[in-house]
Amino acid sequence: MLRPEGRLTDEIVVASGDYVYADEEGYLYFVGRKDDMIKSRGYRVSPHEIESVVRKHLPRIGECAVFSLPNEEIEEEIVLVYGGPRELPRNEILFELKRHFPNYMLPARILHRPEMPRKSLHSREIDKESLRRELLEGI
Repeated sequence: MLRPEGRLTDEIVVASGDYVYADEEGYLYFVGRKDDMIKSRGYRVSPHEIESVVRKHLPRIGECAVFSLPNEEIEEEIVLVYGGPRELPRNEILFELKRHFPNYMLPARILHRPEMPRKSLHSREIDKESLRRELLEGI
């Protein structure tokens, strides 16, 4: 904690973009991310970067959401959920994404939905948390 006169107390400050908690012994435990960056296989992956490539290079996909799910082996796995009238072959999507990204940035799961959930009734913003909860409940 920073005192008004500028001196640090004996507390530790962690500015990582993560939500953590400390136990009685001072050990820190990861709870989640403050931003939507994905940490997979030791790399930081931007969901926005993957979404923009999908929008630009896969025009048959109407809209998409990229987010992560916990995976003990690789920290977080990347999930791509896309909406549109027709489901595309998974290999077609992966083939295009492989042209733009290294393997660690490729989605482990690619799912189609006829309609994407919205944050509110009149919003155009996709509700990624709703999609994440839906997938976690199905595991």
